Amino acid sequence: MLIYFFSWKKAKEIEQKTQELQHQKEAFLSSHELVTSLSHDLRTPLTSLIGYLEISLNEKLCPSEKLPDYQRAVLQKAIQIKDFSDTLFEYFWVMNPQRELQTEKVYGNELVFQMAEEPLGDLEADRVTVERKMSDITCQLMLNTALIHRVFDNIFSNLRKYADFSEQVTAVYDMQDGFLMLSFANKKRKAISSGCRHKISLKSCQVIVQKHHGRLIIEQDEQNFKIAIYLPHL
Repeated sequence: MLIYFFSWKKAKEIEQKTQELQHQKEAFLSSHELVTSLSHDLRTPLTSLIGYLEISLNEKLCPSEKLPDYQRAVLQKAIQIKDFSDTLFEYFWVMNPQRELQTEKVYGNELVFQMAEEPLGDLEADRVTVERKMSDITCQLMLNTALIHRVFDNIFSNLRKYADFSEQVTAVYDMQDGFLMLSFANKKRKAISSGCRHKISLKSCQVIVQKHHGRLIIEQDEQNFKIAIYLPHL
């Protein structure tokens, strides 16, 4: 009996170690893929920036009256590169397994108002049609509000960049099976490529929600995009 117990214990230890190694491998491959993709996407603005600088330093190619145009172009590319680097930093920041999650109690209706209704109101002020489907949100949640705020900032930043605002945006708030669910759906703008930054920001959002024991589900095709967040409530 004792031999059986130790054999079972050893088997469980091996299984746990194997799972840990598999998770580490998956994390490494995912990070490697993202860094490779981001490095590729960085080449375009970097090449353009170097080209603009070389031209601006050549008096024959860049007369003085054209210099402000090239300066503005250089600034635009530099901001784009900073945007990429900030996104990458954010991804590895939230991916750090050693970072403890500090949480506080939050009322669900306050979360909906601050994180979703305020930015949706800004869209409506810009004459975007928003359709809402709402239930009575009476729950409480334990959240790191700064991280959750970052999730919604990413969602609405991407919405402004890639949504077709000639079509309505649909927001749904509901309480389902122990979770507060918030979803946002929109039509995609035509001929717009979301690029690597968009993918990294969504992966960061997924990691943040997972750290809260929730789920972030993305459904999309060539025309439609929908993102749904499930956060466990008390």
